[in-house]
Formats: sequence, C-alpha cells, structure tokens
Amino acid sequence: MNAWLCECGSHGIVDSQPSSARALEDHLVSTGHSGGEYFYGRCMEQRTTVEVVLTDDGGFAHHLH
Repeated sequence: MNAWLCECGSHGIVDSQPSSARALEDHLVSTGHSGGEYFYGRCMEQRTTVEVVLTDDGGFAHHLH
C-alpha cells in the first residue's frame, strides 16, 4: 500500500512510494501544514512509515520510522 496522511486528517492512496511522498509534500506546500507521514509496503507488519516535516527554509525533512 502506498498512501499519505497529513496531521490535519487529509490523506490519499497512490500507486507508488515516490507518488505518496510527492502528494504529501504538495499538500503541505499548498496548505501550509507542518507535517505528515507517508507509507509503503504490503501490510501493517511490513509497512515502512516516513515522517515528513516542513523545515524553516521551505524544504522537507524525511525521518524513517
């Protein structure tokens, strides 16, 4: 499953891991929200979660969990 989730509750399911990262980043830029997560993997036990936060310089920091 490839999906993203913003701290505001907005979310989406996409077709690839790069698409989930881009969709979350686009959402953060367009809304000004400060962070969220995207996910990839087959199921809960094998899923990778990446936390994304908007940095002060307008970039993104990605933290693998």
